Amino acid sequence: MRVKLPDITEAALSPIAVRYIEAVDLQDGYTRHFKVLPYNGLGKGYRNVPTYFEEVVPGAYTLLLRRTAKTIYANPTRVPTLNVQFDPPSSTLAPSAADQIGYKFFLQMRGQDPVALENPRKELPPLYGVHANAMRKFVRLHQLDYGNPNHLIKIVEQWNMLAK
Repeated sequence: MRVKLPDITEAALSPIAVRYIEAVDLQDGYTRHFKVLPYNGLGKGYRNVPTYFEEVVPGAYTLLLRRTAKTIYANPTRVPTLNVQFDPPSSTLAPSAADQIGYKFFLQMRGQDPVALENPRKELPPLYGVHANAMRKFVRLHQLDYGNPNHLIKIVEQWNMLAK
């Protein structure tokens, strides 16, 4: 993670050397909390790699966010015989390349490793346990959509309030 320091210099913080980061956006004053947790989603052969997760909703049921960047090129070349897209070396320097930011939510329950939420609408309700009826009523009453990130945050906040 690259961080701009108050004296205008930059520092790179490795998830191996840092366990927790609190970052304040100087423009709007918003504080973000990042935790370093083991992550297995980097591909085959990568197990329990220390990775930064943004702690969006703290509590017994912690909602975490992981951002990923993927470079997209405007003019990919197609190989007709293989029917596969590839980016020729010259396209890596093309000004038409842009980073696409992806967001993926994770749930960490009571100190366990984070679990990716691929389909929160189907994955969360079975986990509510004794709070299932109250959570179902809350979602209906406020017309919340599990696919909307802001609604998902409200849902997990309510779940944490009920779990206290």
